[in-house]
Amino acid sequence: MKVIKLAVLGYGNRGQGYTDYALKHPEEYSVEAIIEKNSEKTNKINQDKVKVFTNLDDFLNSNIKVDIVC
Repeated sequence: MKVIKLAVLGYGNRGQGYTDYALKHPEEYSVEAIIEKNSEKTNKINQDKVKVFTNLDDFLNSNIKVDIVC
């Protein structure tokens, strides 16, 4: 089965849930990026594993390829 590459737009409760699920199931999903402007929320993210962007334009200009944006 193909691993689905995803970006998470917003790291609130739902965004954290999607990210946690994806990280626990790497055979299904790969979190390529998280886009979140609130630095208090992004400080919780292991940025060695996931690229973090503080605005959508930076993500779009990064040319990171994803299958889904949640």
